[in-house]
Amino acid sequence: MSNKFFSKNHFLKKILKEKFKFYTHRNELENNLLFVDRERIDTIFDFSILSLAISNKYKLNTVILSDQNKNSLIVKTYRKLGYNKIINGFSIDKIFTEPIILIKSFLFFFYSFFFTYFFGFDWLINKFNINKIYIGDLIYDTNIRYEKRFLNPKVDLYFLKILFSSIFRFFLIKKYLIKFKIKKIIVGTETGSRNHGMALRISSKFKIKNYTFFRFDRRGISFISYGQNYYKNGIGSIAKKDFVKIAKKLPNNLVNKFYIKRKNFKTDNWYSRNDYLKANTSNSEGLKFIRSISNLKGKKILYASHAFADAPHAPGNLIFNDYFEQFKETLRLAQRDNKNIWIFRAHQNSRLLDEKKIFKEFIYYKKRKNILLCPDNVPIEKLLNKCDVVITGRGTIGFESAALGKKVIIAGAAPYSGLGIVYQPETKKKYFDYIKNFDDLKMNTSLIKKKSKQLIYILENSLNLKTIKIKNLNKYENNHYLRNFLTFEDTYNILSKNIICSQIYKKIIKII
Repeated sequence: MSNKFFSKNHFLKKILKEKFKFYTHRNELENNLLFVDRERIDTIFDFSILSLAISNKYKLNTVILSDQNKNSLIVKTYRKLGYNKIINGFSIDKIFTEPIILIKSFLFFFYSFFFTYFFGFDWLINKFNINKIYIGDLIYDTNIRYEKRFLNPKVDLYFLKILFSSIFRFFLIKKYLIKFKIKKIIVGTETGSRNHGMALRISSKFKIKNYTFFRFDRRGISFISYGQNYYKNGIGSIAKKDFVKIAKKLPNNLVNKFYIKRKNFKTDNWYSRNDYLKANTSNSEGLKFIRSISNLKGKKILYASHAFADAPHAPGNLIFNDYFEQFKETLRLAQRDNKNIWIFRAHQNSRLLDEKKIFKEFIYYKKRKNILLCPDNVPIEKLLNKCDVVITGRGTIGFESAALGKKVIIAGAAPYSGLGIVYQPETKKKYFDYIKNFDDLKMNTSLIKKKSKQLIYILENSLNLKTIKIKNLNKYENNHYLRNFLTFEDTYNILSKNIICSQIYKKIIKII
């Protein structure tokens, strides 16, 4: 973290100068909590409070796993809070001090390199495992995350560095879990093949209970723990039996009233946050586009893209290698389709890495009369009303469309998988068959609309998660503790008082 950043944060400087009682290492304890550092100064205090609660409740000491060097602002902040056991993930130094791990890493490196080179990234994503712990999808997601590598993933020096360091990190973290007698683990994210993704994948296989924040903002704090097969089923997915159990308790008039209020942007959405509002912004160009497609003859298919660089396997299985591959192959199909109107809509976060520019260039390069590029600021509700079929990877637009009675085809595990509201093919062939023959897809429209509205109510009110609602805290904590993530001023206010006496801490203790 830069000195420039530090100099501008008055409360952070106060935190590092003053004395606070927070965490204390207890020598009499043998077992440990592994706290995987997200390496962002703005999230340290949120996760530290969770760590403190878990270590106190389950009588564990805390070990922090971080790639930060000992003189970094982040490590200094942890030490200020009382943490003194900080271990490193992958580094050049570790290569020379861990000879056994080095040998194992080389063996698996050459094995995975050979099979990836000859059988492709599909093998890496779906087949590569060490001791039946699958990590190839984590490595692939890290490989395409930056430098627009989703455009042309290849086995090059950049990829090989990621492959080797990921395998080495796997064996190192596995050793840490055993050596430090880890009984619980905290992660900041489940994505990629660095410390978080790798530690979560290994620990879940070892049946070590994990914790993280599903959301943490001015509305409240929600927690989640991942099961052994989280990487197959998806993040925050609702099992059918849980959905039925929750939905049974919801009166139809309550659900319908919420749905109408939400369409009028009068609800406090926990799941989609402000995305629903952003997706429905409009301008004259956007409204003109809606009018123009109203006059077009033929069935209309909406392809709602994801951000290409997003970790495609974090939310669960995907039948394509990534979102860009799904986009390209679906666009090819649209080129051969002479009877339907295709509308391609970029993801609102596609501004990153010039993705929106890439999206437009591909559309214009493959341009046909039946292929339309959806401009910015086209309100999604109005657009959906004009379409017959919606295709996406696994986004929220899936259940938004289903609630309107549209046929929805997704390409991977989603929070709403298995609920009978969308079509989720298991293979690419089935995916394209669904698209080509969507008229033959049968659906109970009224039942799907009802289920989808129930799902929206459940997700937007966080009924499927353990949640602390900020409005239920006392006035002081409500006003001073949370805005988005904890600000340094919020943190200073927390540390100035006894955190153990706070309502937030007491509520976390109960939930975990």
